[in-house]
Amino acid sequence: MRRRRHGLGHRARGATAVVDSQYIDEDLAFALELADAADDITLARYRATDLVVETKPDLTPVTEADQAAEKALRSRIEAERPRDGVVGEEYGETTGSGGRRWILDPIDGTKSYVRGIPAWGTLIALERDGEIVVGVVSAPEKGELGSTASTPMRRPRSRNAPTRAVVEVDLPTPGDPVSPMTWADPL
Repeated sequence: MRRRRHGLGHRARGATAVVDSQYIDEDLAFALELADAADDITLARYRATDLVVETKPDLTPVTEADQAAEKALRSRIEAERPRDGVVGEEYGETTGSGGRRWILDPIDGTKSYVRGIPAWGTLIALERDGEIVVGVVSAPEKGELGSTASTPMRRPRSRNAPTRAVVEVDLPTPGDPVSPMTWADPL
C-alpha cells in the first residue's frame, strides 16, 4: 500500500517548509521508517479473529500487536540509535545517554483497533533536550501519514525574527471528511 506522505520536501496546504539541520532530515527519515515497521505489524493483526487482547492495570486494552510493534521499534532504535532513550506506552522508559528520547505509541486508539474501526494510528516523536523536534502520525488503514520537524534557524535577521521553523502535516479544508490527522492525539 502506498500512502500520501506529508512533511519534509512537500508543502502541504498552508504549510511552511523551512528546516536547517543535517540531523532533522535523518531523524525524520528514521521516524518514517519506524512508522512503516509499526504499520506492517499492526496491519497484519488488524481485524484478526484470533487477536489477543489483555487488560492493563489502568483497565485499558493492550493487544499483541501493540506489544509486538513497540518491541520491534525499540529493537530498531537500540540497534541504530544506541544513545537515544525510549519511552513507550507498553514497556515504559529506557533511559538514554545523549539527551534524546523517542516517544512511541504503536496503536493510539486501541479500543477502535480491537473493534475493527479505522480510527487508530501510530504515534512516534523524537524529543531532544526536552523539546519535540520530530513527530509522525500514521493511519495505515486509511493510507495516511503526517510528519513534522522543527529546528532552530541559523541566525535571526532581526530581534523579531522567528527562531524556529516547522514543517506541518496535511491541513484539512472545510468539507473534507475527517481524516486521522484531525482525530490523532497531539505529539
